[in-house]
Order: sequence, then structure tokens, then C-alpha cells
Amino acid sequence: FRIGTHIPVPNVNLDVIGQMADQAKLLGFFDMISGGAFKNFSIFAMSITPYITASIILQLLTIAIPSLERLAREGVEGRKKIAAYYGCLLLRPSDVLAFDSPENPEIMENFIRALGAEPVIYPMRNECCGGYIALENAESAKKRSTKVWESAAGHGADMIVTACPLCKYNLEKSGSDIPVVYITELLAEALGVKEETNA
Repeated sequence: FRIGTHIPVPNVNLDVIGQMADQAKLLGFFDMISGGAFKNFSIFAMSITPYITASIILQLLTIAIPSLERLAREGVEGRKKIAAYYGCLLLRPSDVLAFDSPENPEIMENFIRALGAEPVIYPMRNECCGGYIALENAESAKKRSTKVWESAAGHGADMIVTACPLCKYNLEKSGSDIPVVYITELLAEALGVKEETNA
């Protein structure tokens, strides 16, 4: 494994990757937990290491956080079925972002599994919600968003998780039958952190 972290992926500008890792705290953290594999953009940079690391951390957290311990105890029957929604911009342009496959992404599904839930794979998970045409043609945007949440619900999802605010808005605005949440809200729920509202 250590050798593989020093073999860079061909045709990648390592200086740009290094600058990104130095400037972005999350990328710097990822570089740290991958043993420098991300900054070197090595052939092992995005292998199974992030999933393994997240799994280990969450297993350790189940000892300290009762809600995670409860999730682990409930097993498969008690797990939520969560549909990851990437939309059209999270993975594209793929030659610039290059952190997951734009056609068959896995990063959010791995995150969902690490939280103890069951990811739902469905055909519309990386299709556009119509956000870019919402002002010009609201009805067309609504149809696109409806196709997304109907596809997720039709494949057994209890909820949809996304990282895009416009996608979340469009899915909810189109009348989604299942809850749509941000990926950070899902993490907060798994950790038992509730948002406090001022009365």
C-alpha cells in the first residue's frame, strides 16, 4: 500500500492538486488520513481507504454516542433506505473535479453505508433536477425533479440526501413524497445532534 501512495495517476498536474489540498481544510484532512496519497494523487488515493477510515471512525463513535450504538444494534431491518442524489453539477465537469465517476458514483453511497443506513441505487441519481431552467421554464424543471424523487421512491428509498441546495429546493418544490435532506443533516441525525430552535 505504501508504494502505491507514491505512484501518481498519469496526466495529472500534481502542483494544482497539492495547492488544493493545502488550501481546502477538508482536502487537507483527507490527504492526512490517506497517508499523503491524495496530495500525490496516487493510484491508491481514492481506493477503499476513505470508506475503511470512515467505517473505523464510526465504529469507534458507536461506543461514545448512544444514537449510533442504537443504529448499529438495530441491524439491517432497522436501517433507513437512503437515496443519494448527485444531480448534474456535483460530479461534473469530471475532468476537473475527478473525485468519483460521473456515470456510476459511489462516494455518497459509501458515506450512507458508513452511517449504518442502506443506500438505494436508482436510475435518476445523477440526472439534472432542472435547476438551470427553473426560472425560464418552471413546469419543465418540476417534471425533471418529479422524475428524480419518483425514481428514488420507486426503488424503496425512505429519504433522499443531496449536497446541492438548488437540488434540495427543486425536489421539495416539486412535491417530493419522501424527505429531502442535506448530507450534513444526515450526519447530524446519525450523531444524535438536533438543531435547536429559538422560541
